[in-house]
Amino acid sequence: MAFEEQDQNAMRPTASVVPGFRGFVGSPWVMSFVRRMVRFCVIPRRVRGWISVLAAIGVARMSPMFASETVVAPNSGGSSQLFPNAGAGNRTVVPVWGELIKTDIEVELPDEYAALDLESVGSPRWRIADSTPEKAGRLLADAGLTPDQVSQAMKSATVESPAGPHPSVSIAPEPGLVVSLSPEIRSKLYAALATAGLNPYMSHPYIVGREDAERWLKKSQLPDEIRTLIRSLVYRRAGVECFSDLEMVFSRLQSKQDRMHLLKAVSRKPAVLAALRVSAGSDVDKLLGYWGHGIKTLDIRPVLEAVAAQEGGGTISLLHLLPRFAREHLFTYPTPPSELGPAPDCHWTTLNFFNEVPDNSILTNGVSWSYINERFYRVGEATHYGDVLLFVIGRGKVVHSARFIADDLVFTKNGNDFVQPWSMMRLPDVEEIYRLEGAERTLVYRAREN
Repeated sequence: MAFEEQDQNAMRPTASVVPGFRGFVGSPWVMSFVRRMVRFCVIPRRVRGWISVLAAIGVARMSPMFASETVVAPNSGGSSQLFPNAGAGNRTVVPVWGELIKTDIEVELPDEYAALDLESVGSPRWRIADSTPEKAGRLLADAGLTPDQVSQAMKSATVESPAGPHPSVSIAPEPGLVVSLSPEIRSKLYAALATAGLNPYMSHPYIVGREDAERWLKKSQLPDEIRTLIRSLVYRRAGVECFSDLEMVFSRLQSKQDRMHLLKAVSRKPAVLAALRVSAGSDVDKLLGYWGHGIKTLDIRPVLEAVAAQEGGGTISLLHLLPRFAREHLFTYPTPPSELGPAPDCHWTTLNFFNEVPDNSILTNGVSWSYINERFYRVGEATHYGDVLLFVIGRGKVVHSARFIADDLVFTKNGNDFVQPWSMMRLPDVEEIYRLEGAERTLVYRAREN
């Protein structure tokens, strides 16, 4: 959505708006004062009533002459309000980061990486941790499967590590059974299977995205019957459209090309291309006051000044305003897995955002709350370039972190595998992903030197 477009909710005045003279003279307090003054004058009651009415009419007619124009900073229209509404008005205040132009795109896995991912897709399995066949059967029944469906599923059940302290049950469901599940039962069952982390496609389902499954699949090059099959397997969890039966659909595809199309389709992730609009005569110092953190202002000032000097101004890609680390990684994919060590994850990405040379000790030593509290302090909302966003479960389990860019944009790496790129996304889209993992709130931290 272009930055100029306003969410209608943003046009409603809020309690924080300074009402100006019109709000003052028309306020209940002033009207009460007028009525009291009239009451204490020696004037008949009926005449006093008419004076009060005429005074109210006069105030109402006079007020527009002194009305202050209420202005509002635009918001993204998403569920996360990163920039508070200032009230209603006919024009817009450009926020400290300037005026952004955003283009929503979708990024999908490169062919070379999709080919590597082909090797990791196995046969459909439901794995139930710390269980026995009896407990596994009860779990299926509790999810809503009929006695016949439970019996059919348990025919393929095997116990893995039966002699160990935590035996698990593995079920190889028939494709017909998988397809027969209703969306409601599928949602309940897959949520139960997601808890122990033994079923990665349930723990981290593919998200259909902003569009419905029909439009999502139209962008793929899959056969019609496969698109119809996938639509029947989509379910909702935490208000999000999900797909987890990649392995089952894979078994229906015979050609490598069709399997590649499937992997590329489900790998598609929302992202944003953004640019800064620089109007003619823009205050370059003000823009650099926001964007100058983490970049060499000596390098970017001449470009901003050159654009501001053009008749009608112009735009500059946000890529030029990112620090070196983010600029080099944006919309790229990590090297496929190797034996060299842990893969880059969200915390490594977040904490290296402003670093010229990445600190790889974060990968080996991990990140603790003491590490965060030593370097950052908590604030109420993200308003500074580079604020740290922590997606939290309960009282302090952090499942994801990202860096605030501006408005509703964040720099993020969603997961530590090579099929997840470094990306610029809208915060509501990131929150949607981690709501599936139980994230209940987003905390904001700011570097102590700020």
